[in-house]
Amino acid sequence: MSADNCFDYTDLESQVSFGGSRKKKKRRRRSTSRSAVVASSKPRASQNQQNSKGGIFHRNSPISIFKKNYDDNLKSNIIGGDKYFHCKANAESARNNIMNVPGAIILSTAKEAYDIARHTLSGDPRYSDSKEDMGANMHGLSQGILSPNKSPKDICKGYRPNGLDEKF
Repeated sequence: MSADNCFDYTDLESQVSFGGSRKKKKRRRRSTSRSAVVASSKPRASQNQQNSKGGIFHRNSPISIFKKNYDDNLKSNIIGGDKYFHCKANAESARNNIMNVPGAIILSTAKEAYDIARHTLSGDPRYSDSKEDMGANMHGLSQGILSPNKSPKDICKGYRPNGLDEKF
C-alpha cells in the first residue's frame, strides 16, 4: 500500500463528522518558567531509592543480602550458625531500606517452606528447626526496623555461635 492511500490519524476530528460543528480548541503553550517550576516541584527520590536502582540483584536488595549471608554461612563452616545468619540477613535488609522488608519476609518464608517440604518428603519432619529459623528471621527484621543505628552483629548477638570468626 502506498503512503498516499494510508489513513491519516493526525487530524481525526476534521475527517470524522460528529453530528455538529465542533470548534477546535487552541492549545495554550506553557511558558518555560512554569514548566520549570512544575519540573522542580516533583518529589525527588530519597537517597536510599537512588542507591537501590539496578533491579532485584543490586547490592542492597534482599536477594543479594541473603545470598551474601548464605555464602558467609557456608564459608564459616560452623555448626549452629544458621540462625545467626538468618537473623543477620533480615536485619541488614530492614536497615538498608524499609522497602526491603516485604522481600525479606517473602524470601525467609519461602526458604522455610522449602525446608519443611524437603524434610516432609524425605520422611524427617523437623519443624522445630524451621520454627527457630523463623524466630531468628522475625527478630532480625523487627530489630532492624526498630534500631536502624545498631549493627546487624549487635542485633543478632544472641544467635551468634561460639567460635564464629569475627569477620562474620
